[in-house]
Amino acid sequence: MSFFDKDECPYRNILHRYADDLGIGNETETCACEMYESAMKNVSIRDMDEGLVIATCLYIACRKKNEAYDSADIAEAAGIKPGRLSYAFRLITRQLNISLKPVSPLIYIPRISDDLNLSDKAQSKAVEITENAIGNGTSLGKNPKGVAAAAIYLACESVGEKMEKRRIADIAGVTEITI
Repeated sequence: MSFFDKDECPYRNILHRYADDLGIGNETETCACEMYESAMKNVSIRDMDEGLVIATCLYIACRKKNEAYDSADIAEAAGIKPGRLSYAFRLITRQLNISLKPVSPLIYIPRISDDLNLSDKAQSKAVEITENAIGNGTSLGKNPKGVAAAAIYLACESVGEKMEKRRIADIAGVTEITI
């Protein structure tokens, strides 16, 4: 199936709008489209709000494709409450037997670094710090965005780049205390 074939995927305009607002690629959109079709075959999912199911499928596709978008990003783009998306995520993954690996903080480093205009040296150091945290188990059970933000802060300190904790927190979508 071609993702852009309207006849085969009539709800793609909504999905494309959500994805386009976030800058999500076609491969992830296609994955979300296919997942939506599978979800709509399930009776308990079919009765849910279409926009909510589309947004949830896009979030699941982002997780599968290791895209750096969390449920809050998708919920905001779709104009729905994050709690509704979380509920739909649990329902759809359970009904469709989808298992996902925990999100790695490494996927957020490039996005946050780009938004902060960090040097390659600082970004590489942040990746190194994050890999060490993952390797020694320090990041287990922690917010992946928070781990990435903390690694970026430490990397900036390490390489001598001036970066306020507040700015990193704002860009990462976490609190200063998390860092």
